[in-house]
Amino acid sequence: MPATGVILLLWTLLFWQVSPNWSVLPQYNFGWLMPILGAYLWWGRWQTRPEPGLRGSSWIAGVCLGLILLSYGPLRLTQESNRDWQLVSWGLAGVAVLGSLTVVFLAGGWPWVWHFIFPVMFPLLAVPWPSKIEQPVVLGLMEFVAMIASEALTWAGIPAIQEGNVIVTSAGPVGVDDACSGVQSFQASVMMSMFLGEVLNLARAPRAGLVLFSMSWAFFGNLVRTLLLGWQSHVGGSKALNAWHDPAGYIAMMACYAGIIGAALWLARGIASPASATPLGRSRRFAVLPALAVAGWMGFVEIATEWWYRRDERVSDSAASWGIEIEKKLPGVKMIEPTGGERTVLRFNTASFGNYRTGDQGKLWRINSMRWDKGNLAMYNARLHNPSICLVASGMLLREEYPVRLFKVADVEIPVRCFLFEKSQARVFSFYGFWEGFGEQAKRGEKVVTKQWTVSERLELVRQGWRPKGLQVVSASVVGHNQLDEAAGEFQTILDQVSVKP
Repeated sequence: MPATGVILLLWTLLFWQVSPNWSVLPQYNFGWLMPILGAYLWWGRWQTRPEPGLRGSSWIAGVCLGLILLSYGPLRLTQESNRDWQLVSWGLAGVAVLGSLTVVFLAGGWPWVWHFIFPVMFPLLAVPWPSKIEQPVVLGLMEFVAMIASEALTWAGIPAIQEGNVIVTSAGPVGVDDACSGVQSFQASVMMSMFLGEVLNLARAPRAGLVLFSMSWAFFGNLVRTLLLGWQSHVGGSKALNAWHDPAGYIAMMACYAGIIGAALWLARGIASPASATPLGRSRRFAVLPALAVAGWMGFVEIATEWWYRRDERVSDSAASWGIEIEKKLPGVKMIEPTGGERTVLRFNTASFGNYRTGDQGKLWRINSMRWDKGNLAMYNARLHNPSICLVASGMLLREEYPVRLFKVADVEIPVRCFLFEKSQARVFSFYGFWEGFGEQAKRGEKVVTKQWTVSERLELVRQGWRPKGLQVVSASVVGHNQLDEAAGEFQTILDQVSVKP
């Protein structure tokens, strides 16, 4: 029927636009199941649909549907250059939800709206939260996990100290999911509990109880995982920690899901499956012409969006205008293999991490270089995983963020954010520079201006028809300097050594 086709189109487009997040954000990997689960819930409600009710003036609902779909155009255009702007993703989700409910209203009135509202709202669980909401919640939960785990390890005879979201043992640091990524299984546990509550026909109170249990159980699973990693680090050192990092996560995830399924089945004991209405309600006719108009408008928006961004877009050979070679250019540097958590969260195409000490008694530097190719949407994670988030999560205290400075890398001036942290009364200066013009040859001496990602800057990118072609990041932290100018001068000296021209 045309109404079903419109709803299917709305959700297909939304899933297509937010699905890259399901690959690059581990806490949303469950999103790939959402189309199947959502369709199953819709089918279940369809089997018990009531008779259509009064719907009032259908032309008002039609006008509302038109306005909702009209907003899809500017939202989609904005998203193309700002795929990490989750408020836009939620705007697109609002189009899918409100558009679907309006179509349902036209087909069956208010009785159908209330009957189908759960399967319509359920897929919103797979839309990533805005970072300003998610980061404080997630980091707060991980810090709480680290606090309890450090106390438990110490009580068990393994000396451990909490530093932010990191537990420091005698064998080294143990990150709670590497300090700044999501809490394993938390969002997926909420999704599973809500899905099972609907499938098993639980009443409202048991459903709410199941959701609360799932969140508590996911928290407990992360705590057990952290304790296991802490114990492995104490017994076998960093090699054992890296070897158990991923298996421990999988074990915790499977145990979490098994516990939720068991709790749901226990709550559902004695509950009969919902009986189908007799006879099933028949929907009102939704005209084919409006449905075709909706499909035509959505198709036009996609074509126009692609044209807008391709009109001045040059074919790139994906050659960088500068590069970093730490291992070859810094004598005595100790290269560090990225951890499994860093690879999972950042998903860079190439990276090199190293510790370097300047001179015999010089300052200790940690230098990182990472690159994301065009099409790798994990590059958006680099904006979230900067020193102001990750170093604070690892237990450092952010004292000051200085104005952006320009540093030369292979004769190209790159904007770099500068920070001052403190840890155990030691001053740590951190530098974080990224260039999003990757794939476009920068001219010698060109100043690449950093973006603050304000609303006005994001909208200006839309006006210019700009979308990212890749990303290069160079970051460094140093212990031992007392003044920013001293640290910055030495950082520039290191960049002169390690930078290479194309």
